[in-house]
Amino acid sequence: MEQLSRQGMQKVMKDVKLLIRNPVDGIRVYIDPNNASSLEAEIDGPAETPYAGGTFRLKLLFSNDFPNSPPK
Repeated sequence: MEQLSRQGMQKVMKDVKLLIRNPVDGIRVYIDPNNASSLEAEIDGPAETPYAGGTFRLKLLFSNDFPNSPPK
């Protein structure tokens, strides 16, 4: 994956800091300070659904065109 642009890195870091300051129940975000183009998250399955009790791991990869193109 390509390196994040300066604008993209600033956007990712801003959003991660916001999640750290105002956490969302059931969502945890991990970022490698040496590689902001790769972000990992864990999301708990919603209650009262077949996914309840599960933990789902995601890896988001950002291109140098982020935020103009979505992560993969």
